[in-house]
Amino acid sequence: MRAIASLPASDLLLLAGSQDSAALAAQAQLTVNVIAEARRPLSAQLIQRSAQAWVTADQALFRHPALVRAGHVLLQRDYKQQAELLNALHQARGEDIFVASYFLGAKSESEPLFNYTQFTEGVTHALLPRADHLGFLTRAQELLVVPWSLAERDWAPRWNRRWSRRVTGCEASPTRRN
Repeated sequence: MRAIASLPASDLLLLAGSQDSAALAAQAQLTVNVIAEARRPLSAQLIQRSAQAWVTADQALFRHPALVRAGHVLLQRDYKQQAELLNALHQARGEDIFVASYFLGAKSESEPLFNYTQFTEGVTHALLPRADHLGFLTRAQELLVVPWSLAERDWAPRWNRRWSRRVTGCEASPTRRN
C-alpha cells in the first residue's frame, strides 16, 4: 500500500492509502470542497511516493468524477489568468497574437466535463492551450470540433511552426497549400 497525497491548498495536505477506496473517495471529495472554497486553491492532482520521489498517482485514481471536474476547473482558471497576462503583454508590445480560451462543457450535469479550445479561420498568429478537443470556427460561424490528437496529426503539418523566445508555447501560423 502506498500513500496517496493531495495538496488542494497551501495549508492542507491530505493523505490516504492507495488500497483504501473509502479513504480515497473521502480524500477526493474533501479536495474538491477545499478547492471550491479556498481563496487560492492549488491542485486537484493526486501524487504518490515512489522509491525515489513523489510522482503523479496512477491514472485509475483520477477517475473520481468530482476530482476530475475540479482539476478541469482549476486548469481553466490557470489558463484564463495566463491569457490575461499574455494579452496585456501583446498589447504593450503592439503584437497581434490571438490567445485562445480553454473552454469546459458537459452534455448534462451527470456527464463528465470535456475541454476544448478554438482556432478561428483568418487568424494569422495564435497561442492555443492544449486541450482534449480543438474547435475550428469558420468565418461563416460554422464550428467543427475534433480530438486534439487528430487535429495535430492532420492539420498541424500545414502550419508554419516556430518556438517563440519571448513567450513559452508554440505560435502557429496557418498556411495555404495549393
